Amino acid sequence: MAGCHIVFVGRRLAVPVRAAAVDVAANSSVLLVGEMPGFAQQGAVVNFFVVGNRIRFEMNPEAARQRGLKISAKVLNLAKIVGDPQGGVKP
Repeated sequence: MAGCHIVFVGRRLAVPVRAAAVDVAANSSVLLVGEMPGFAQQGAVVNFFVVGNRIRFEMNPEAARQRGLKISAKVLNLAKIVGDPQGGVKP
């Protein structure tokens, strides 16, 4: 992921590949984005999901903080917030 600022992990990738992406991104300032249930809780910063016929997104502010990324309060107000409010990323 060297040289990347944003990495999108699609739902068709195998689970081990998704886990490897989370591990590699955890040690960099990469914005990790996905589209599968539970991906933000696993360490992604942004995860898209569908409710009815609308696309929504959830964010893991702790994962962003650990990567040195700052998320606007306006964006956070629009997102469903996930992760551990005590400071750790949920496994």
